Amino acid sequence: MREGTRRVATALAAAVILLGASFGASARISGSLGSLVRSTRRDGLLASLTAVDVPEYGIPGVSVYSLKYWSRGVLVQGYLDVPSGKGPFPLLVLLHGGWLYAEPYHHDNYAGPLWASDSPVTASQWASYKAIVFLPNYAGYGPSDGTVQTLGPNASDALNGMAALRQICGLRIKAHATYLLGESMGGGVAVYLAERDQHLRGAVLFSPALFNSPTWATQAYDVHLPILIIAGTQDTTVLPEIAQWTAQILSVRDKHVQLVFVGGGHVPLAAGWGTMLSWYARHGLTLVQSLSTRAPRIGMCDARP
Repeated sequence: MREGTRRVATALAAAVILLGASFGASARISGSLGSLVRSTRRDGLLASLTAVDVPEYGIPGVSVYSLKYWSRGVLVQGYLDVPSGKGPFPLLVLLHGGWLYAEPYHHDNYAGPLWASDSPVTASQWASYKAIVFLPNYAGYGPSDGTVQTLGPNASDALNGMAALRQICGLRIKAHATYLLGESMGGGVAVYLAERDQHLRGAVLFSPALFNSPTWATQAYDVHLPILIIAGTQDTTVLPEIAQWTAQILSVRDKHVQLVFVGGGHVPLAAGWGTMLSWYARHGLTLVQSLSTRAPRIGMCDARP
C-alpha cells in the first residue's frame, strides 16, 4: 500500500508541475501578445497612407493623402498635401475647431471655417502653396475613431500626427520650420501644442478658444513662441474681450504676441488673410503658390521605427 501511495503521490506532483508550467507558459504568451499589441499601437506610429482624389478642386502637381496613426490608443486620421518640387518644405499644421470640452459622442461630418466642405477639399485648396500642409482630425472627428475630447488630448493627437509624418518615405520636412494655424478651439489646441513642442517657429490663431469667459482665465501657459491672434470685432462666440485676455495671458511668458482686430465675426479668415500671410512671411514662412506638375512620390516605408 505504501508503494502504491508513493506512485500516486509522484504522479500527482508531476501533474501539478506540468500544470504550473502550462499556466506559466500561457502567462508568458499572454504577456508577449499584450506587449505586441501595445507596441503596434504606440503613440505616433503610422498605420496607413493612401492617396485621395479630389477632382473638382485638384491642383496640378499636388498630391493629397489620408493617413492614419495611433494616438492615446485610438486610431486617428488626418489629411496631408504635398507640393511639387524636391523640398525640403516647411510644415504648416492646420488645427480645426470644435468642442471645448469632452463629449461622449463622435462627430462624423464636422465642417469648420478652415474646412470648406470636408477635409480632402480643404487640403487640396491649401496644397498650391510651397509648404507641406497637415490637417489632423482629432479623436472623435471625421474618419478618426474615438469620441470628442478637450484641448490637451487634441494636442496629443496633433503632436502624434506630426511624429507620424516623419515616418513617411519621400516626405521631406524642413528642420525647425513647423508652423501652426488654429481656429477657434483649434487655437486653444495650438497653445497646448506650443507648450509641448519647443521647435515650433510660430502660430496664427483665429478667434482662439482657451476659455469661455474672461473670469475663467486663471491658468498660465508656458509658451515661448511668436503668436499672432486675429479676432473679429463682431465675434459673439469668442468675444473681443476674451481675445484681449488671451493675448495678455500669452504675453506673460513671451512678448512676441500680437493681437489684431479685423471686421467680421467668428474666425474671420477672409478679413485676416492678408495679415496672416504677411506675418508668416516675417517669421520665415512664405506661402507662395506653385502650379508645377511634378509632385514628389511618397509612401509607407518598408521598415518603420
